[in-house]
Amino acid sequence: LNLVLIFSSLLFFIIMNFLMYSILAFHCLMY
Repeated sequence: LNLVLIFSSLLFFIIMNFLMYSILAFHCLMY
């Protein structure tokens, strides 16, 4: 159970970082 929680939180962290960088790149392309 603990391993699943660590894996899901890590996956969530990676997804949030990916979304943040893609939004940043999109704003850089707009300007």
